[in-house]
Amino acid sequence: MLDAILWTGNFKIRNNDGIEKFSGYLCADIDKVPERITELHATARSDSHAAAAFVSPSGTGIKIVFRVPIAADAKQHQRNFNAVRAHVANFYNAAVDENAKDVARLCFVSHDPDAFFNAAAAPLDVETVASVQPLDGAEKGERNNNAFKLACDCRDRGQTPDEVRATVRGFASKCNPPLPEAEADGCVKSAFSKLPLQAADSAEPRIIVLPSGAVSISESARVIFQRIAPMQTLFWRGGVLVELVEVDGVQSLGVLRPEKFRSDAEKLGQLYAWRAAGKGEPALKPSKMSFDDAKAIMAASEAREFLPPIVSVLRCSVLTETKSGSVAILGKGYHAELGGLLIVDGGTTPQVPLAKAVESLRWLVEEFAFQTEADRSRAIASFITPALRIGGHLHDNIPIDVAEADKSQAGKGYRLSLVSAIYNEAGYFVTAKSGGVGSMDESFAAALVSGRPFICLDNFRGKMDSQNLEAFLTCPSLFPARIPHHGEVLLNPKRFLLQMSSNGLETTCDLANRASICRIRKRPDYPYRDPLAELQRRQPYFLGCAFAVIGEWIAKGKPRTSDTRHDFREWSQTLDWIVQNVMGCAPLMDGHKAAQERTSNPALAWLRAVALAVDGENRLGSALIASELVEVCELHSIEIPGKPADDDRAKRQVGSLCKQLFRDGDSIEVDGFTVTRGQREYRKPSGDMDWTPAYTFTK
Repeated sequence: MLDAILWTGNFKIRNNDGIEKFSGYLCADIDKVPERITELHATARSDSHAAAAFVSPSGTGIKIVFRVPIAADAKQHQRNFNAVRAHVANFYNAAVDENAKDVARLCFVSHDPDAFFNAAAAPLDVETVASVQPLDGAEKGERNNNAFKLACDCRDRGQTPDEVRATVRGFASKCNPPLPEAEADGCVKSAFSKLPLQAADSAEPRIIVLPSGAVSISESARVIFQRIAPMQTLFWRGGVLVELVEVDGVQSLGVLRPEKFRSDAEKLGQLYAWRAAGKGEPALKPSKMSFDDAKAIMAASEAREFLPPIVSVLRCSVLTETKSGSVAILGKGYHAELGGLLIVDGGTTPQVPLAKAVESLRWLVEEFAFQTEADRSRAIASFITPALRIGGHLHDNIPIDVAEADKSQAGKGYRLSLVSAIYNEAGYFVTAKSGGVGSMDESFAAALVSGRPFICLDNFRGKMDSQNLEAFLTCPSLFPARIPHHGEVLLNPKRFLLQMSSNGLETTCDLANRASICRIRKRPDYPYRDPLAELQRRQPYFLGCAFAVIGEWIAKGKPRTSDTRHDFREWSQTLDWIVQNVMGCAPLMDGHKAAQERTSNPALAWLRAVALAVDGENRLGSALIASELVEVCELHSIEIPGKPADDDRAKRQVGSLCKQLFRDGDSIEVDGFTVTRGQREYRKPSGDMDWTPAYTFTK
């Protein structure tokens, strides 16, 4: 008992008049070709119009289901059948069972392990296909012209001269009257006569016919992108074509320009176009790809159909989780997982015992003078977060990793370099700029397009207020990166890791809530080791350490804590569990809220800067009045919020800021300093003594 299908459409009763709706499918039976089944199966898989193919129940033939225009009536169905019959003769060098023209033709199906279904099959162009078919009683000139067109069509698909000759001879034998073999061979010879000898004699003629004559943009694009795809140098990304480029030895992605595409196409094969020859007859002639053709081919749907998608270019292995829950490591090469990863470097990642992995990762930051133990926890978390992010283990947003120091050369940038070096990467640096051409937002967009995972906003000073950056950190889907002269590229924000270094971050409340702030104090004259050099020397080992920690988390069932002190809960709760239970560190978010509040409060940020300056002057413990605080600000180039224009206004502004800061009491904590408000006697210009508020800074 075999199942059966009426491919033509939906029927209320099985007869030609019982059809209610045509489906846009038509099944062709190719019978009694047992020796050609494998060949025809393979040909169908390469045919963009073939929606399905399977061996017939007899085992001696094959059924190929084609996409056709949805018919309005039986007459249109007949035209569709004629086109399918002609297409099979041209493309497959085979004849179809004439009974398939019956609207209510029943198709029995059988088991075929090689059967396939292509939901993206394109409908046959009925008019074009029919135009190259010989008609019964056609004159000899028209018959020869059709045979020549068929030879050119087969040649442009990459068939060898012998393959083209066999196809054209089969076609010629079905003409009425038949076309002699000698004349059929002449059509083949004419099709190849204008080509270079090496192309005509090679096993696979490397020719490309540009859009011209009957050759459409889609047909040219199909040939070009089919040849490019295996090279893994051109990819589809966010609505544009990107290419693999190398700058200063680092591979990244760049938006492909039409001018570059034109020159690259010439390396794929000989470019030809149909041009008028003698007596007005069309002939293939060597040609150059025009700028307009380049733009049209790059925009063709075939680019997305054949080119692999890509989200990141990586220089290290990636730890992923299989459907069964086990872990797998992706090595060098292209991987379709997670939207398309291209790993261009990285050898074998060793398996590291968990205890050794924990010890090694903690060693990397052993000498840093973190402000609190929770800051150390956030530094440790920054080593693990990239592997979780890149491997798809974290699905929601993650914060920007902020390295903040009390003074220059404290190690904030060094810590961020340690993070990226574990993954054999270096950050794509973006520096603070004002708006306009070359602005920070424009540089940030270029960093995103590059496809490199780490983007570092380097050494930011003053107010950080970027709505573009804030939107990126919370973007739920694709993020638009606008590139001059290229338009907009839509990118997945969950494939990037943002870093920022600053000696005193000042930002908006929203951006502060989307950050992980790790504070470091400078250790003057301390003889630091160089863990970065050791890490770079043994990078695969340290990557294995990060993988070992994540493997333990996965083995424990991917637990999370219930801490709610950060807006990005999945990240904070996951890393909180890891740093406490695997790494043996303090809770991740301890003290973080105070750091967030300080970065988003200009008065607190100012007070922190003053405290650091007072400490640098060895004036801790001294009661300082407003005028003395103004002097400290002038000496250390500390900007007073509100930008007062003169000393008198500066004193009043300092008094106003302190009144705001101490409205709830006479003591306040800011980044490890305690500031206490009191009174101090002073002499007025008149000579009289009076009392005024004074502020004492201590650690």
